[in-house]
Amino acid sequence: MSLNIFISSPDTFSERRFDPHLTVGALKAKLEPITGIPVLAQVLRRFPSPDDVKDVTVPGVGLQDDARTLEEEGVREWECISVS
Repeated sequence: MSLNIFISSPDTFSERRFDPHLTVGALKAKLEPITGIPVLAQVLRRFPSPDDVKDVTVPGVGLQDDARTLEEEGVREWECISVS
């Protein structure tokens, strides 16, 4: 099974598929060549959809623990992950 997720950054927007058991750290590594943003500089935030402005990332917690999986972080199908 894989999750369809939208990825947005200042220079890109695309739909990608990721395994829900992928760790945040591994996701960041996969996003570096897509977004051009180095892993150590990435800040990831979740949005319910690409058009939604309501950030659903838990402040100070969500998508920052590189050891947690997308499933553990509550990432859902068709959400948008913003990389900045």
